[in-house]
Amino acid sequence: MLYEALMGETPWPSRSPMKLMIAKVEHALPPTLHDHLDRLQGKGLAKLIPRMIDREPSVRPTAQQAVDALQVAYDSLRSLT
Repeated sequence: MLYEALMGETPWPSRSPMKLMIAKVEHALPPTLHDHLDRLQGKGLAKLIPRMIDREPSVRPTAQQAVDALQVAYDSLRSLT
């Protein structure tokens, strides 16, 4: 949901469940991910998001790690204003 909120689309956009499954198997991360990440300004978001949507559970952050990283990103954005 965070990916969709920040990027304006789902990680693997598809109306077909079969195409969605194939995309997830063929691409560990969405093919356009890095293009989108270049636009992010919050400190650490570009590193956090790929970890959060990685298909390998051991790579994904714990809930607390995600909250901590999001707090850092939020604080870095507040300091820009």
